[in-house]
Amino acid sequence: MSFGQNVAATKIELFKYKKSSQVATMVQGILDDKRKVLLKNIEEMIEEASKARGGIWDPLQDIYSSVNEAYLALGTNTVDSVAESTPPVMEVDIHVRRVVDVKIPALSVTEKIQNQCLMDLLIQILQLIGQQNKSKN
Repeated sequence: MSFGQNVAATKIELFKYKKSSQVATMVQGILDDKRKVLLKNIEEMIEEASKARGGIWDPLQDIYSSVNEAYLALGTNTVDSVAESTPPVMEVDIHVRRVVDVKIPALSVTEKIQNQCLMDLLIQILQLIGQQNKSKN
């Protein structure tokens, strides 16, 4: 049955259109449910990202200022060689999740070494800065 054509006004055609209308209403309901699930999932992802982003700015600011001090005190070559010899701290994998037949990219972050090792490295850099300052005086 196609819409927009001249159709004979019979009971059979009326039943066909009634059935077609019921199917369209059912499909609309399914799509509406699917939309609600996707929106809820997006809201949860936004909330999770906001929580993760909330506590990261202060430690990052401290790290950036420490690295800046290290560059100024030790020079770029020394800091760069230390950075190159340091193993990566985390690994990021990208995979695709399916939610109601919609592909959603997802990231999974795994730590290779513990954060304490990173803090130890920063302490070593700051100690190098202190030793450099003492030798200059």
